[in-house]
Amino acid sequence: QGLLGWLFPLNWECPAMESSAEEHKKKGNEAFKNADWDLAIKEYNKAISLDNKQPAYFSNRAACWSSKGNHESALADASRCLELDPAYVKGYSRKGKALFDLSRLDEAEEAYKAGLEVDAENQGCTQGLADVKAARARSSGSSGSGSGMGSAFSNFSASSWLQKLKQAGIGGRLQMYMVAFAGYYMYKNYMGNSKSPQTETDKATAEPEAEVRYSARSVGSLQRGFEQ
Repeated sequence: QGLLGWLFPLNWECPAMESSAEEHKKKGNEAFKNADWDLAIKEYNKAISLDNKQPAYFSNRAACWSSKGNHESALADASRCLELDPAYVKGYSRKGKALFDLSRLDEAEEAYKAGLEVDAENQGCTQGLADVKAARARSSGSSGSGSGMGSAFSNFSASSWLQKLKQAGIGGRLQMYMVAFAGYYMYKNYMGNSKSPQTETDKATAEPEAEVRYSARSVGSLQRGFEQ
């Protein structure tokens, strides 16, 4: 390598390139605040192409992917972020968020807990664990409702009920109406009109903050923790 190797060592980075990468990151942050995910991703792409050693670039892009619903890409970027800097706590909340949205709750829990080992007071990871717990509770509740409904219908025998109606002198079309009504009543009673509640991290995504310092569903909040 000789003189060139001495003047420009392999680990040397041009200050102008670093500055340009930061400019693209700032533009990406502005686009993120305006919910223009595609533009934000383009700017982070440019920043990464100029300097692919900054965990914040991958963390911020992961937040954009999550906002777009591309959870596999969000997971890939969050993982890359942590490869670059295992102490970068926002990477854990981004990773937990992506895993949560992929319904991989055990892995999401592990990611959030790993983040709390780095920063015990990290809001994104703390809220993420709460979201995992709530999701498990909802899942258990749904299973219980399903079991109750199954039990109720197993105790309901249309044929035996029809036989009783015939014995009471009720037949024909009236029987059909009464059976249909009974079935509808039981469906409404056991199924209800429940909706899955929004997670606190989901609510937080609607309130972007100036700093991408943390995020997770939010990324505790996607915006909570944006790296400026």
